[in-house]
Amino acid sequence: MSAQHPDGDGWWSAFRAGRDRSRRARAVNDAVRDRSHGRDRHDIEADLTRSFAAAGIPQPPERIALRADVISDGLGRTMAGLLEQAVQSRQVPPTIRLAEERLAGSRWVNVTVSGDRSAQAALRWTAQARANVAHTVSVPSGSRLEETLAAGPPVRLTLVPSPGADMRPQIGAFLNANFIGTIPLVEADVAGLWPAIQTAEAADRRLVVRSRIEAVDGTYVIAIALP
Repeated sequence: MSAQHPDGDGWWSAFRAGRDRSRRARAVNDAVRDRSHGRDRHDIEADLTRSFAAAGIPQPPERIALRADVISDGLGRTMAGLLEQAVQSRQVPPTIRLAEERLAGSRWVNVTVSGDRSAQAALRWTAQARANVAHTVSVPSGSRLEETLAAGPPVRLTLVPSPGADMRPQIGAFLNANFIGTIPLVEADVAGLWPAIQTAEAADRRLVVRSRIEAVDGTYVIAIALP
């Protein structure tokens, strides 16, 4: 009989999904590096962006830039492994620790959640962690913690490639740097997300929004607050 993980099946599933995502990310990174001899950094960065999107695990632009820097500098497989560890532990250079710019909004829009199981695992882990805090920690009324829990986890919005090469980029949603899914194009247009993201990132700022996560028939869904 298999042992029960102490944190429950939900936590263990999230761990396994995250581990699988890391393994696939390393495979993408290695494949791009192996075909990057003689190419300039811009081509490498574009290849990384396309390849991660094709694998269903788009990356925030600053992570793509860091990976491209490592590959274009000619560093080997060992350094690539160290990079992956640094990315996962968030021990990354200050140059990619971007300040946040919060986009205010009160119109709740559902995110089209990615079919990659790591997205569902990230939603489950975040929802369960916040629920545990709410149930096990005394939260004073009117406190900053109460406001934080009520507001939901912040979601990063940035551009990710569309499936069609001739289509404009989609708006990707990231939760703790994990790709969760995309914003419906019509909703992104109404909220003016393309210029908002471009303006924020041109100033080295991350555009973030409020969110709420709910379980529906055993599957987690997420909505974000847009203008």
